[in-house]
Amino acid sequence: PVRVRTDEESLRRVMLIVLDNALKYTTPSTEPGKGRVMVSVERKEREAVLHISDTGIGIEFAELPHIFERFYRADRARSRQGTGLGLSIAKTLVEQLGGHITAQSTPGQGSTFSIWLPLA
Repeated sequence: PVRVRTDEESLRRVMLIVLDNALKYTTPSTEPGKGRVMVSVERKEREAVLHISDTGIGIEFAELPHIFERFYRADRARSRQGTGLGLSIAKTLVEQLGGHITAQSTPGQGSTFSIWLPLA
């Protein structure tokens, strides 16, 4: 098992925010490789990395630097309900836990959010 030094409630909130986004922007599908949300954990030197990946609508490259800003909503996200605060809150909580959060995405193929936390 990978153990991290964390506040359980803060980590729970972060996971709920990121998982909610993944589910919100991923349409269920019976096609192979579509409509999926995956969670994985790996150990990288002195950190644990939680990856939440989806096969959703994705985020444009030019918008990636802004997705953790308060009230920011990517153009493709505006058709879905939301305030633009979730990822900003997740980033703040992860930083309070001594970690950081990153995102990679390809429009039309999906996104991967990685949460880096110090090992216990």
